[in-house]
Amino acid sequence: MTKTNGERKFLAMGRTGQVLLDIPTKRVIKLPLYPNDEDYIAYLLNEIACYKKLDAAPHSCVLRFLGYNDSTGAPSLSLPYIETGDLWNYLRGDGKGTINSRRLKWSRQVTMAVCHLHHIHIYHGDLRPVNILVDANQNLLVCDFDAALVGIPGRVFVTPQYSIKPFCRRTCLSLEELAEVDRLCLASVLYFISTGMDPFATFKNDDEWISNYEQGIFPDTSGEPLGDIILGTWREEITDAKEILFRIDSYVDYLDRLEASPIG
Repeated sequence: MTKTNGERKFLAMGRTGQVLLDIPTKRVIKLPLYPNDEDYIAYLLNEIACYKKLDAAPHSCVLRFLGYNDSTGAPSLSLPYIETGDLWNYLRGDGKGTINSRRLKWSRQVTMAVCHLHHIHIYHGDLRPVNILVDANQNLLVCDFDAALVGIPGRVFVTPQYSIKPFCRRTCLSLEELAEVDRLCLASVLYFISTGMDPFATFKNDDEWISNYEQGIFPDTSGEPLGDIILGTWREEITDAKEILFRIDSYVDYLDRLEASPIG
């Protein structure tokens, strides 16, 4: 990490914002990537609006904010510092050996988060492992709402191989399409949780994996605990995040009953 001044350290830079660690308070401070650019200021103000809505309807699997400054001149967002970091880096590093039962728990947590977001009419728009944090108790927290939309049609900036469909090329999506983007991304996140690999990781560019989607060719999910759910969502046979959650719960319940049943 590079120190930006005596009290703050640079942590990360995304498409729309920069993230700093405030050392005295151990809080994360998010600022516009370009503080004098109106578009980047608007992204952060949008994220602040999402967190304010979430503050009125919190969920244990969604990161909560600690404070904000929504001045159009110098907006900032204060968030908890989650030292473990994001899910993508964790599962490809220290968490590579995470047991299946915890992966199932994570799958349920991120699905619950999406269900809650949709219930309060927030559409994440960029759900992927780098936008999900692993806290000190090994629970998942969905975060990063700069691309989110609150109850209105709009454009998303999702990573194509997580949305599967080429929605990123559309200028405006309906609420139903926004929900579909999150659902397809959720299936891809579940695939990553199960395998530790990005979907379509072997392809070199967006066009290759979009072409495979259009032909109904998906990564192999056979043998994965939630493989049928993931594939069914990619194929658009499962069309509601609540249905994904119901099927995960049914699978976990089946495993519990199987474990409790007498042998022989």
